[in-house]
Amino acid sequence: MNKKSKGNAVSPITGAVLRSHPGRPKGTKNKLSRAAKENIGAVFEALGGVRGMTTWAKRTPRNMESFYRDIYPKILALDVSHSGEVAHVLSFDFGSGENGKENG
Repeated sequence: MNKKSKGNAVSPITGAVLRSHPGRPKGTKNKLSRAAKENIGAVFEALGGVRGMTTWAKRTPRNMESFYRDIYPKILALDVSHSGEVAHVLSFDFGSGENGKENG
């Protein structure tokens, strides 16, 4: 017969109360992903760092597309803080339709 304890899990085999493990503290990075990021960073530097990536992206239109489609969004997701000036501003106007006629 299984022992039941208030709020604690019980082993279905032995009936003993199972202790819960606290696990990784909240906010702590996964060691594997941290090591992977460090390795990727080392490869990035070995390939020429920012200068190397810039040269690669400018080499062909396909490389430039790949940078903006695949790489840049991942960088944006990692660094959302900003402490400098805004060099370029993108704006879109969806208020006018074809030939400058208003939608609606």
